[in-house]
Amino acid sequence: MAWNQDPELQQLFRSELAERTGHLVTGARAMQSGDVTDELAGQMLREGHTIKGTGRVMGFEAISRAGQTLEQVWRRIQHGDIASSGDLGIALETLSSVLADAVEADPEEGTPALNEAHSALNKVLAEESEPDPEADGDDDAVERRAAGTPANLGGLLSALEDWATADSILVNAGTLYRLINEATTLRIHADSLAGSTPGPETERLSTTARSVQVGAIDLASVPLTEITNTLPQLVRYLAKKTDKEIRFELVGDDLAVDRQVLERVSDPIRQLLVNAIQHGVETMDIRENAGKPPTATIAVRASVKDNQLEVMVSDDGAGIDWEAVEYVGRSQGLLGTDNEATPESLRSLLFEPGFTTVQTPTELVGEGDGLADVVAAIESLNGSLHFESDELGTTVTLRVPTSRALQRALIVRTGGQHWGIPEAAVLDVLPMSQVEFLDGEGRSEIMWREHRIVVTSLGDLMGQAGGGDKVVIVLSSRSGPVAVGVPEVVESRDVAAKELGPLLQGPSHLTGAALLGSDRVVLLVDAARLAEQARGFPAGGSERARVLVVDDSQGAREVVAGVLATAGFATVKASDVPEALEILSDKIVDAVVVDYAMPGSDGISLIESVRMSFGRVPIVMLSGVATEEDQQRAVAAGADAYFDKADFREGVLAETLQSLVASRGTEEQT
Repeated sequence: MAWNQDPELQQLFRSELAERTGHLVTGARAMQSGDVTDELAGQMLREGHTIKGTGRVMGFEAISRAGQTLEQVWRRIQHGDIASSGDLGIALETLSSVLADAVEADPEEGTPALNEAHSALNKVLAEESEPDPEADGDDDAVERRAAGTPANLGGLLSALEDWATADSILVNAGTLYRLINEATTLRIHADSLAGSTPGPETERLSTTARSVQVGAIDLASVPLTEITNTLPQLVRYLAKKTDKEIRFELVGDDLAVDRQVLERVSDPIRQLLVNAIQHGVETMDIRENAGKPPTATIAVRASVKDNQLEVMVSDDGAGIDWEAVEYVGRSQGLLGTDNEATPESLRSLLFEPGFTTVQTPTELVGEGDGLADVVAAIESLNGSLHFESDELGTTVTLRVPTSRALQRALIVRTGGQHWGIPEAAVLDVLPMSQVEFLDGEGRSEIMWREHRIVVTSLGDLMGQAGGGDKVVIVLSSRSGPVAVGVPEVVESRDVAAKELGPLLQGPSHLTGAALLGSDRVVLLVDAARLAEQARGFPAGGSERARVLVVDDSQGAREVVAGVLATAGFATVKASDVPEALEILSDKIVDAVVVDYAMPGSDGISLIESVRMSFGRVPIVMLSGVATEEDQQRAVAAGADAYFDKADFREGVLAETLQSLVASRGTEEQT
């Protein structure tokens, strides 16, 4: 049973709703008698605001919507936007008086009486808002519009702007997010053009593209208060339920972020508050015995920096009971009975589905999936979760991009390939010279902020030759910090992610790709998966089959080679047939992936040359333009497999290469 279905909480909600609707009825009757004051209107809008929030927290959407309407109407009355009247007072009284009965109805739909009262109030509002056709115009306003300026064509342009600003229209969300993605791509290309061809026109184009991008993103942004305005009521309800005295602090919720991001982080924030109240802070008597103030403090602090939303949920409780975590982990077989429990192994247990130190589930404590759901939601946004816990309390920090269409990435280069690491997962960037290396058991470790953490070369993880690393990047993961080494950090920049086509998708630690301009492509890394792979990566790496990727497009080479690297292959790249033959002569290559259409000698001529000089090396041909006849030519020349670049079979390229390489190895052994 969900915590908000707890009978005791439901009864608390009913009692509070009856009390607040009673106040609203009194206020509506005061309007009917002409006794409305600014103070009364302010009190009424607060009652409506609270009903809106508590209704949403408890899952009664129909009640929440009615509370929102009451809040908005009383606010407009307080601000003088609409006038009090007897008809409006009657409509407000009717809606307020039927709210309490809706608790027994469908939470989403409410009662027929509630819906009728809601519609009646909206009808009165529409009638009250109709302009008087006989009323005199505002001479000053007419004069101001007539004066105009050359820039607004005597007021015509400003009139259009006023109309566009005042009205709202419904927009398909998919279309809007495609617009945002394309606007970001346009800005990237414009910035690249301005850099390569400087001048006033390209600079103006870059500035305009940036303005279009910002405006498009703003269209999808909503205030953080859409989710935070219900949190005080949630804390108050849960404090009553657990018999704890709690002071709640909410800081920094006057921000705007992407609606899709907001919807994804809403439940994690609520879950962390439930955990802080249920598991974190103590009851008043326990706190007093420990020398603490009897009232516990729980805080939610939000901030935005470099297009990253950071939300910190903290409490001043006793911290996580790591001994209990270890005991349950061993009793459930999640930890070896003889192995020493490390901090990272204990941390990882907290995010295991079904893990809980509570023996008997209650209305507030379920089956132990809460934190697992939290980290899954945050990682789906290419974000990170970091927490610290000691005897003074626990702080959990969530970091996610403020927009799903746009994210800030740290661009690094290793093995001639660009990679993008979401900055939401980056905890630190250090020169290798400032890093203290430690002796680890079968793996390299460094000391970072009093933490002993694993470090692995990104080149080794990506199937490229490691070595030459000059920079260490510390990443956040559910099990604690992990470090990767890279030869170079190129820059930090905004990128618009593009999903990989099905042919290239598969179980790897890539989330997509992004254009950098001038045919350059960066592959975007799933930092959470990368960190977990780094933690278990053997010292010195492992042997991988080497695949030669041949394509005249730099972007295509980067994407195909990068995807294959994360699928377990070592990769080398060539831009044309002569370069490919030179690589084949100098290096051992286990398979070749070649594009059909290339300037000069095409892919089929390369296949013929490979078969003549290098025997049965597996060859896969890719094409986006070849005909069925061309495909037959490729197979006749000796291609082992042929794929259209738009092939919809997920991950089939990597699977085919693995099968071909394994089959060749078996043939050579026999």
